[in-house]
Amino acid sequence: MLPKHGKIDCVACYSPGEKEAFPHALWKMRNDPGAWGGTNPEWLVLGFSKGSTQADYYDNGSFDEVAFAGMRPRLERILKHLGALAAGESLDAAIANPAGNVAFGSLIRCSVARQDESGKYQCSGPLIKKSFKEIPQVISTCTNRFLKELPGSVKTVVMLGNDSGYIKHCQALIRDLFPEAFEKINDVAAKADGRLWVHVAHPSGANGHFEGWMESQSEASRKRKLVEEALGLFLADSANEESEPHQEPETFMPKMAAPPVSIDDVPTLNSPGVTVMPEKSDEKRQLYSRVKRGKKAGALLVPHRYKDGCYIVSMTRFEEDQIRVGTIEEVIAYIRKGYKLRMSDPEHPAGPSLISPGSIEFGE
Repeated sequence: MLPKHGKIDCVACYSPGEKEAFPHALWKMRNDPGAWGGTNPEWLVLGFSKGSTQADYYDNGSFDEVAFAGMRPRLERILKHLGALAAGESLDAAIANPAGNVAFGSLIRCSVARQDESGKYQCSGPLIKKSFKEIPQVISTCTNRFLKELPGSVKTVVMLGNDSGYIKHCQALIRDLFPEAFEKINDVAAKADGRLWVHVAHPSGANGHFEGWMESQSEASRKRKLVEEALGLFLADSANEESEPHQEPETFMPKMAAPPVSIDDVPTLNSPGVTVMPEKSDEKRQLYSRVKRGKKAGALLVPHRYKDGCYIVSMTRFEEDQIRVGTIEEVIAYIRKGYKLRMSDPEHPAGPSLISPGSIEFGE
């Protein structure tokens, strides 16, 4: 479970009565662990450790001002982009809300710092990656206590920092935590313990690649698009990417809705940006979409019908969330509720893509 909002009583890495520890000749720790936000959220946001600014706030300021102090405007932009925060929602309010839908913390809950070549203690930059080799016992103790048994409500863990080396270390750590339930999705995302773990640009003001990650068509934005792909956030998902469609074998068998789900019981999706399809009287009309960019821009996509005659609808890309339905009428009902639909090019039907409702059109 996640710790409650507030300062955490944990001295696992400290001698009795001590507020500092030295787990390595070059490293020191300060006993100032904390947790912010909800205890049963859908989203968990993790930094690496508290930087010097946050550590100073912990000692001298308001507790609610500690988490991600000095970088909140950028972090708010990230979380709104991902859908963790609504358009009008304040990050300050989310961090201070013990009953909120987002929890905030760090991989190492205490402050850690390492000596640089001049002997000065630093707590950011390339020194972070050295922690995985030099103080693995600290990372292991903290992650086993605070990440090993997350509440079932947590669907997505957002990890701040998308340097390739840092991602490699973090994914190895996650694999060690959940060896039988780890699946790498792409360069910045993995599925483990039944939830998605994604890496985003670090919101620190020292990150000169941040705006490129958010806005541009650079290499930095490529990593953002991989996060978007993993989350399935945007319209026409993989059909709008430059790459070829994922080849999904016809033997793939998503779950059946068994016992059959009444259309009235299908949950309404209230997430921002979902387009609810309008009601129309002609239920025999066809559904179609078109690829919006890339080599196949303009290509027609239609509902992909599998060999057993069924179609697939889903809220996510994960196999366990996919539902098989038998008729176009059922497909339409699910789409109106916010479900995505597997669609393919009728001339090349072997690679169906998961298409969002807003990109699906009704043909008369």
